[in-house]
Amino acid sequence: MRALRLPRRVRRRPGVSAVTAPRLPVRTSSLGPLARRARIDAGVRTGAVLLLWCSLLLVSYWWAAGGGVGDLAGWESGLNSLGRLAGLLASDLLLVQVLLMARVPALERAFGQDRLARHHRVVGFTSFSLMIGHLVLIT
Repeated sequence: MRALRLPRRVRRRPGVSAVTAPRLPVRTSSLGPLARRARIDAGVRTGAVLLLWCSLLLVSYWWAAGGGVGDLAGWESGLNSLGRLAGLLASDLLLVQVLLMARVPALERAFGQDRLARHHRVVGFTSFSLMIGHLVLIT
């Protein structure tokens, strides 16, 4: 990583106060490398969370479009339908769990390996619980 350069000291002429000293124009349009990196990382984090929720919503939509909501009218068909939904969500979260530990450079830079491991653990327990729910509801 490159070392950041600090601005040089401005030498004042004798007899010129700090208030009347000429100031250099401040460039607000360009960001420094650290600020740019932080912005990119924030965008990657937001995109990853958005992608996760979109994938879960897409799987739920496919379940509903396949007649899953209509099957909730009966007791037996309702449990079977909820079991299908739990299985679909569990399989989607299992794929997310693989991505969390795949060491994708953009995710690792944005989240950090420790945070990804914690998310991997939470997603793993959630998908395991949904898988158990899938087995119970289907049988």
